[in-house]
Amino acid sequence: MEKILNKLKKGQSLILDGGTGSELHRRGVNVSKGIRDSGLIGSWSATALIDAPEIVQQVHEDYLSVGSDIITTNSFWTNRSRLGLVNLSEKMEELTRLSAELAIKARNKINKKSFIAGGIAPPGFGDLFKEIKEQSEVLLVAGVDCILLEYIGSIKDCITAVKAVSDFPIPIFVGIGKINDNGKMELDEEFSDLSKQLAEYNVDAILLMCSDPKNISKALPEVVNHFTIPIGAYANIGYERPPEGVETPDGQWHLIDIGDYTPVNYCSYVKEWIEKGIQIVGGCCSTTPEHIKEISKLMKG
Repeated sequence: MEKILNKLKKGQSLILDGGTGSELHRRGVNVSKGIRDSGLIGSWSATALIDAPEIVQQVHEDYLSVGSDIITTNSFWTNRSRLGLVNLSEKMEELTRLSAELAIKARNKINKKSFIAGGIAPPGFGDLFKEIKEQSEVLLVAGVDCILLEYIGSIKDCITAVKAVSDFPIPIFVGIGKINDNGKMELDEEFSDLSKQLAEYNVDAILLMCSDPKNISKALPEVVNHFTIPIGAYANIGYERPPEGVETPDGQWHLIDIGDYTPVNYCSYVKEWIEKGIQIVGGCCSTTPEHIKEISKLMKG
């Protein structure tokens, strides 16, 4: 199988999958166990690996069937800290490995030429370096094709996360989330500063993710200007906490509301991003296989 970096170095574009946690939510899986009255989300989609592994695999298969070149393991928060919110911290290795196994099964069934990204996000508390390293090591052994560090908001956390996987023998992609209305990072940090500080580390692609499509569009010119590595984008199109909060302990923390971001309308942003030079495109929260199908029509005809 041709390596993922070879394709990117040749200038080829790749289609990432759409939302996994939100798609599990949409299909009736409770992805909000362990939430707190303070608003702290629990382990999100991690418990779906126990409750509905067959649906997790089906989500992967559905994205591959509509044209995804890369699917992301359902390991966003299978770290010890987040699993600890549902008393499952000792299952970090088991669930992280299972997330890769389910993705591999889907890949082998639908498209053996596709790639698997091992998705990992900061827990928001605890030892970030240790959590990232532990999860990445499990995913590496399980056979993912690259590590995708997701939902990173600050330069400090970005550097810590990259350091944790700096000696890994597979590509490292970094997903910057929570881009603000000014087109800057969450804490109003500049992408030029991020580029300077990341320059000494082995990062193979930078992706803008889990942010409103409009904010990604604002940020892209600066990112394209300051990064020479492949660039990607996958947006959040409407997955937030309901204004009234969670009604019951077992209620879903998020509300799915895509508003005007239908597959066709979302694809108009994707077209703009491609014209600006990005190579990896897909969807984050609330995007569906239908959104990825529309992207595939645009990119592959």
